[in-house]
Amino acid sequence: MHRPIVQGFTAIELMTVIAIISILAALAAPNMGQFLASRRVEGMARRIGEDLAFGRNEAVKRNAPVLLCASTSGACVAAPASADWATGWRVCFDLDADGACDSGTSTDANPMRIQAAAANGLTLAGPLSRLRFNADGTLTASDYTEFTAASSRSSVRWVVRIAASGAITVRKV
Repeated sequence: MHRPIVQGFTAIELMTVIAIISILAALAAPNMGQFLASRRVEGMARRIGEDLAFGRNEAVKRNAPVLLCASTSGACVAAPASADWATGWRVCFDLDADGACDSGTSTDANPMRIQAAAANGLTLAGPLSRLRFNADGTLTASDYTEFTAASSRSSVRWVVRIAASGAITVRKV
């Protein structure tokens, strides 16, 4: 007599696979948290780098100063109360070159970009002053300006450096 071929898994085989998957998931969970934290740090560094490039390009396009300020509201003061840019920042034009954001219109909004505060645990240390791009795309600074993005949940840090010439670099340190 011929026995039929039975396909599938036994209960013991299935339980063994589930146990192995559970052990691997438990080992991977802490690393996943650090991975996500490091990706958030990188994302914040890239956002400030993109907004620096945007501000520089807008200054050249408008042939007028463009400001980058820590804070999402209020006056774009020359020396903000904090160097913690993680509270948010904005990019605005200053056509009359008086050092303050100009009023926008319905077709030309000002500020041009606003970045909200960063997620909990992230820091973005930057200059103790607003940044001003001149009409030729250079930065009003004697040497270079640097931002450092970090997280309390990860040892990964990213640095965004902008030279007085306007050249921007974003890199992991």
